[in-house]
Amino acid sequence: MSVAARAFVTPGDQRRRGLLAKVHIAKKQLGLSDDDYRAIIFTHCSATPIEQASDEDLALASARNATDDQLERIVQHFAQRGFKTVAKVPGRKAPAADFPAAKKARALWISLYQLGAVRNRSDAALEAFAKRQMQVENWRWSDQSMSYRLIEALKAMAKRHGWDVGEGSHAKLIGSKYRLNRAILKKLVDAGVAHPDWRVPEALFRLTGEEVREIDLTLSIELQTRVSQLLGDVLRDRAPMHNPEA
Repeated sequence: MSVAARAFVTPGDQRRRGLLAKVHIAKKQLGLSDDDYRAIIFTHCSATPIEQASDEDLALASARNATDDQLERIVQHFAQRGFKTVAKVPGRKAPAADFPAAKKARALWISLYQLGAVRNRSDAALEAFAKRQMQVENWRWSDQSMSYRLIEALKAMAKRHGWDVGEGSHAKLIGSKYRLNRAILKKLVDAGVAHPDWRVPEALFRLTGEEVREIDLTLSIELQTRVSQLLGDVLRDRAPMHNPEA
């Protein structure tokens, strides 16, 4: 654009261009189909109910025809579905998704790393897996309500590797963590690293030198997590053929 042309770009023009850019970026980042995107735009740009709209009406329902106020409402709608605008800074990583389903998925991913089901415990590796599972460009821009697909995929992976994740409360989480440690121990037994008669506390002591009482394992999620980290390290170091799948 020439200097003369830039001189005629008003603040209002800049604002509108910014809103249009956000709308089109949100469509891609939320993984919306053309039909879903068009329906959202039409809903926010027309008083005619969508079920009564003609094909011609729908064809005209585009962000380019929207007013600035309508574009604001569309961007707000996308934000409610998980869209966030983050300024790009060279060398800075995008923030990890932090809504509840994301935190649960991340905890499962790290546990699956300890179990030897995944090779890389990083958020980037989880992001790549989530992208494949949910068919979106970026997990942190996806519709949060679709995250159940990711969590169910992680649970299915856990089951294939001998861990029943289970559901729910704090007490049940302790049980889930204990089953995780038993599943890691079974892999160590299958690899010939641990004896079949060892329980988790004995395996931990013999393989790492760290002592823990079994009664304490039934009471503390933090201790269970510590045990899975230690046994997971042994699994990766001494049983390299533990068959990770992601």
